[in-house]
Amino acid sequence: MTATLQGSPAFAEYLTTNYSLEKTPETTNQFISPSRLVAQSYQGQLIRIYGRPNCPITQKLMQELRVRKIPFQFKDVKNQAVVDELFALGAQNHIDASCCRVPLVGVEETLLVNPKGVKIDQVLTALKSTKPKTQARAISDGQYFTEKDFGEKVLEVKGEQFRLTAAGMPPEQWRSLSELKLIQPGVVYFNKTYWCSPKSPNRNASCTANGWVEK
Repeated sequence: MTATLQGSPAFAEYLTTNYSLEKTPETTNQFISPSRLVAQSYQGQLIRIYGRPNCPITQKLMQELRVRKIPFQFKDVKNQAVVDELFALGAQNHIDASCCRVPLVGVEETLLVNPKGVKIDQVLTALKSTKPKTQARAISDGQYFTEKDFGEKVLEVKGEQFRLTAAGMPPEQWRSLSELKLIQPGVVYFNKTYWCSPKSPNRNASCTANGWVEK
């Protein structure tokens, strides 16, 4: 992958148009919400699906993951930030993703590509050979906070997923727990921020890697 390609509008346009495939009986009328994470009972790796929400091959892959109760996160390649992320992952894997049709799939730090779009067998093979981030399983359910003050965002952990919520705002979409880094029991790291649980009784405390500390 050359530096001139990374994040280019031409590549973004390629990804957003190069997905047209005939509908098959398996994909017709089986649209699955692309932003949904399915994480009921799966203990494993973070999977990101890069594609278009109305691409039948992408929808079929998400359906097959859902049937197997494997969590995934959909990323729409119409978003330039997603394209930049995809290029960065491709560069890390020494792969030029611009020659491949969506969906492309990230399994932890590995990028899966296929000229005809990634299929379920390729994903399952990668899951067997990719080491999961087992530390995420040690993160306890509950609410994690950065500040005692009301109105701050709350990080809610439930099973193998988490989401951010804030007073007066709709909750964000559920995400895979493997995106969190466990610092110590009761402290996790996400989005360049430490989150502590339970909430501190001191309104002037801040969450750090060592737990709650008074300001």
